[in-house]
Amino acid sequence: MILARRAFTRPPGVRWVALLREATGWTGLDRCGVDWAAAEAGLGTALPGDYTTANVAS
Repeated sequence: MILARRAFTRPPGVRWVALLREATGWTGLDRCGVDWAAAEAGLGTALPGDYTTANVAS
């Protein structure tokens, strides 16, 4: 696999999760029903807000 190296700046107001969905072509359902407090407790850290709100329309 060959990857091109390029600079990237996230456009204002666009969440990282939205960019990942676009880049991967993900069209499936988001993680609806996830208990984020329990997930974060299990990981021992807080997740970024745009990760835990990915099931909100972009």
